[in-house]
Order: sequence, then structure tokens, then C-alpha cells
Amino acid sequence: MLETLTPDGTVVTIREITAYPFRESVKFELTVKGKKSARFPLVFRVPAWSKGGTFRINRNRPRELEAGSGLFRIDGNWSSGDTVTLEFQAEVETETWYGGAWTVVRGPLVYALKMEENWAWKEFRGKDLRFGPGAWEVTSSTPWNYCLMRDSFKAEDCSLQLAGEVSAYPWNLDNAPLSIIVPARELPGWTQVDSVAYWTEEGDDTGEEVRLELVPYGCTTLRIAEFPTRIIPWDRSFLTD
Repeated sequence: MLETLTPDGTVVTIREITAYPFRESVKFELTVKGKKSARFPLVFRVPAWSKGGTFRINRNRPRELEAGSGLFRIDGNWSSGDTVTLEFQAEVETETWYGGAWTVVRGPLVYALKMEENWAWKEFRGKDLRFGPGAWEVTSSTPWNYCLMRDSFKAEDCSLQLAGEVSAYPWNLDNAPLSIIVPARELPGWTQVDSVAYWTEEGDDTGEEVRLELVPYGCTTLRIAEFPTRIIPWDRSFLTD
């Protein structure tokens, strides 16, 4: 909530109502104190990731927002109870990160593989006690070595899954407010070395196509967010016909 003064000294309160960054709707509610109305401009930013969207004043017809339009200004004579609602447009995309890996993003969020998390308290002993009484160890028994197919990965093949209300603390697997289901394949040649997902750029042997559930990066403790990319394996069946 912001309380500020207009150039003529009128006190104005602007309250933001949103579940951003897990939802793309942002609503601003205005209160003008001591007067029936006040004239002043409102300036909003359209995020670079937004592919467009709309803005609406009160219950008037929505008007288009241009993709990547940056800042835009609305001049108005505002009264208490007036609202401005922005609806941004987010799409599933990929970004190229380390070693040519792909990371799945949507709007302002980076996504990571949803993995089972097994938490165990490990007590420190001997010289390790200088670090404290112990620490939590997090492991997983679910598969993690998957790749994305760079010649066939399409946003329209991905599906967005929305949970219910966004909780007061959404940053864990149980409370993840949304997820993305994406097509992928197992990559048997990508293995662990000393319990670390050792990066590999080699090998094109892939398993059958699967559907992976990705959740916002900040909701995970064990994180696979950079996926190797492969091309669709060519059909070898004619060799045995």
C-alpha cells in the first residue's frame, strides 16, 4: 500500500491487490482523502516478458496493452473506490543457459523439475561440531535425468496447471501455486557423480517421451532447472525389416 501526496497536497492511497508473480492480474484500488476527487496521472510498467494484455478502469471495457510497450500513463480525475486492473499475457518459453541447456520460463518465473524430497536430520560429530549441531540432508529417489527435444518442443504442447488460492507462504512443493506440464524424454547417459548431477553434452540415446511437471524454481530444494537438449532419435526400425 502506498500513501502519497498529489502536487496540490491531496492525500491519496493506492492499494495493490494481486497474487503476482503466480498470477498475471494486478489490481490497484484508489482512495482520495478529504476531497471528492483529485486529478493526477498513474504510470504503469508493462514487463518485457508480457506478450500483450489489457488494462481496465473500473468496470469499463478492457483496452489493449502493447507487448513490450514499457511504461504507459493514464491521466484521470480519480475518486475513492476507483480501480485500475492490468492483465498481462505470459507464455511458456525456453531460454538457453550454460552449455546450451534449455530452461523453461513463463512470465517472470523460472521453472524446475518437481522431485520427491526426503528430509533427514544429520547430527554433526567431532570436528564438524564447529559448524553447529547438525544440518538437514535432502535426497530424492525419483528420476531426474531428462532432456528436452529441441526440434519438437512447442509451447502449445505444454499445459498450465493452477492450484487454488495462493497461500501466505507459497515457496515449497506442497504450496506451489501452479505448475507446467511439458513433454520430455529420459536421458540414461546423464548420471550422478558423487551425488551430483554431472553435466553432459554428449550422447543422443533417449527413452520414451514422458510428461514432466515443473514448478516455480523457488518452490524446490533439489533443483533440475537446466535440461540438456536432444533431437528426436531417427527411426532405425528399417534396419531390421
